[in-house]
Amino acid sequence: EQYDLLNSRGSILDWEQSITAGATWSTVSLSTDSLTLNRSFTQNTLYRVNVKNGACPTVQSVVFSIGVSVPTVSGTISGTDSVCQSGNTVNLNLGGSVANQYTWQTALQINGPWNNLGTNSPTLTTNNISNTSFYRVVTQNGGCAAAISSTHTVTVSTPSTGGSLAGQAVICEADSASLTLVNYNGTIVQWEESTNSGFSWNTI
Repeated sequence: EQYDLLNSRGSILDWEQSITAGATWSTVSLSTDSLTLNRSFTQNTLYRVNVKNGACPTVQSVVFSIGVSVPTVSGTISGTDSVCQSGNTVNLNLGGSVANQYTWQTALQINGPWNNLGTNSPTLTTNNISNTSFYRVVTQNGGCAAAISSTHTVTVSTPSTGGSLAGQAVICEADSASLTLVNYNGTIVQWEESTNSGFSWNTI
């Protein structure tokens, strides 16, 4: 990277750098109005230039700061994985990430197209989704390259429908009966019976 000194008056004496937040300074270059740094940065570094014009005292330029960020880590989404279509809430969390910028995205197909949800947080809460949806997070840490998390799926089920029972409603004592559940939506959890007009029920 090349850095230039602008709006100065006088002769440039030297460039200085500090890796101690300005507590101590060391010379890195002599009298030139630009500085090229061909190296890998591992920590935050400050730069300044000493300038002197004729018999006037030496002054320093405005300090320039280079912030160094660790590489971005995308992380993994956890949280809600299935909801009912009616009145639902989805809570998701991005764990294990190294980032300070978060863009949540959602899509109705696993390969997109993706739409931004406009939140800059490792957590997401959204309400009343009506279709199975896919979520991911585009993360970035400082000036490092962005990374994309793995995709998380939230499955939406249509509301359960109890249906109705079909069969012979009147039988002779000691006879057997056959009942069929029709027009229901969902998975049958259990059958129940009542012998006291519905006051109490027993699993059968």
